[in-house]
Amino acid sequence: SLTLLEYLLKTGSDRIPQQSVENIHIIKALTEYRFTDKDGKDQGVNVREKAKIVMVLIEDEEKRKEERDFAMKTKDKLTKAPN
Repeated sequence: SLTLLEYLLKTGSDRIPQQSVENIHIIKALTEYRFTDKDGKDQGVNVREKAKIVMVLIEDEEKRKEERDFAMKTKDKLTKAPN
């Protein structure tokens, strides 16, 4: 779901960041997520890292704008690519 939220922040409606701010406490909690498997290996690191990326996109409007511009340019290139 963090990957989907990241995608929506980059390519979705302008309402996505506003709605995300309303639920930012959930994302903040995920930046501290811990899960250790039976062998003692930290399996929560990917969740923590993705949550940090999403937090930046929610909180930093300039960074979000840069990422949105890049995502839209990439999307345009892919839709115009010859088959």
